[in-house]
Amino acid sequence: SPTRIIRHSAPGFTDQVLNGPADQGVILLSDESPEMLAHLRERRIPHVLGLIEARHVLYNVMLNYRGMVTELAAAMRRDGARHIIFLGSLHQPSHRFTAECFKESGMRGEVVDVTDENIREQITMLLQTVPDCDAMIVMGGGLPFRALPALLKSERPVMLGVFTENPAIRELRGFAYIADYRIRECGELLFKLLYETAVDRHLPPTTRFPEFQILKPAGDRDKAENQADRRPPAPATNGRSY
Repeated sequence: SPTRIIRHSAPGFTDQVLNGPADQGVILLSDESPEMLAHLRERRIPHVLGLIEARHVLYNVMLNYRGMVTELAAAMRRDGARHIIFLGSLHQPSHRFTAECFKESGMRGEVVDVTDENIREQITMLLQTVPDCDAMIVMGGGLPFRALPALLKSERPVMLGVFTENPAIRELRGFAYIADYRIRECGELLFKLLYETAVDRHLPPTTRFPEFQILKPAGDRDKAENQADRRPPAPATNGRSY
């Protein structure tokens, strides 16, 4: 069946969605508008939410940021990291959520809000003011590359942990610990879950995650720690379980 992609900012977004074909289904990406949800439920239009953690939608597919950051930090600690600092652009929901999961994991370390423009200066300052910092987790598709010059100039070794926010991150395979996943799998799971909700209107609320694995730096190239689809326990939301 045909697929339409409509930006949330497009004029008449709500009307376009609600006045679609009678047999349509809706995939919402990073948006959980209460007004939109009320309309979808009133018209019994099957819908799922992708990429962010659902607060109101019953069917959710998201990247397992909680599991990834927990396992990434744990792998770095097993290899000697004692004080890990998490850096990300906290205005982005995924970065903010992952930072919260990092703090909840009980790992020793801080969370620092950075931008493309100031990450090098922030890292340089942190290395000067936090003398026992020996590891950093940097989130984002571009931030890890911008962080490299400051890390490479460091007078002491600093472990780097990253996420495959874009495929180019895998180029850091020889240097960094990588939480590796396929964003495409998230899309595949969204369409599959949407179909299931349309077929079975009594499907229990659920959250699904693409698989991931933790890749260690070169030297352990053949010892990738496969943490596929590992979901640490988390409080249930709206009746769903993790």
